[in-house]
Amino acid sequence: MKGIEKAAIILIILMIATIIFSYLSNFIVVQLYSSAFFTSMNLQTKIASGIYLFFTMLVRIGVAIWLFSLARKQQAQPWVWCLFGLCFGLIAAVLFYLIRLYDALVSKPPENI
Repeated sequence: MKGIEKAAIILIILMIATIIFSYLSNFIVVQLYSSAFFTSMNLQTKIASGIYLFFTMLVRIGVAIWLFSLARKQQAQPWVWCLFGLCFGLIAAVLFYLIRLYDALVSKPPENI
């Protein structure tokens, strides 16, 4: 496993911990304070939030599957990149290609002038 893939695993763990902490903090706030504010959201706002969440998850799942197949072809850790794609979405795809571009530039021998 390369160093960049170890860093990706650490980022995935931190992202999952952040998501869990966010949900727990929202739950605690709702339990401690009146839920009148949270129930006052109108139906259109709830539908818009649901649609946004649905399409965001579709994009993240698509990116995760795509990164899994690309990483498998390029002998990288496919499950690491799949999880990275699920957590970060399009940012993970951009990072994947930047890393591959960097590897290609580093492995290319210098040209003689």
